[in-house]
Amino acid sequence: MEVIGPNGLGPGIRVQIHYKAGSLKRISLFSSPKFSLDCPSAQIDPFRAWMKAYSQGQFIPFSLPLPGDTFQGDVLRFLQTIPWGSVCSYKDVAKAVGSPRAARAVGNICRGNLFPLLIPCHRVIRSDGEIGRYTPDPSLKRQLLHFEGVTFSTAGAAC
Repeated sequence: MEVIGPNGLGPGIRVQIHYKAGSLKRISLFSSPKFSLDCPSAQIDPFRAWMKAYSQGQFIPFSLPLPGDTFQGDVLRFLQTIPWGSVCSYKDVAKAVGSPRAARAVGNICRGNLFPLLIPCHRVIRSDGEIGRYTPDPSLKRQLLHFEGVTFSTAGAAC
């Protein structure tokens, strides 16, 4: 496991990268005292660079195996466009991808997101400005948003 950023600068989260047969399969997040990376050594360099940039508020595009021309793929690609320190509601995401009545479906897609952080589903909140749920732990969502500078007095902003 490797600590990312100077003195572990970043949210208190351990990012675990899962590969199978040489392909990225999923990313898991866990509470941790420091922002750290647990990744097979053969694949660590691109994730190390991405996490260091993230810890400094920067974005590096990362190629991911996303579904093609489907509602799920559209939602996941839209989530990648939500900027650091910003939030959107599930309803706003549904509208943005052309299905204004599909807020719950957006929530289900966020819940099943295999690549948290790289696809920032933590930036999607409820329409009333509340944080909503987050798998595996809602405190991780709050921690990530706090690290990105989102305060819940401003969290009701639309995307």
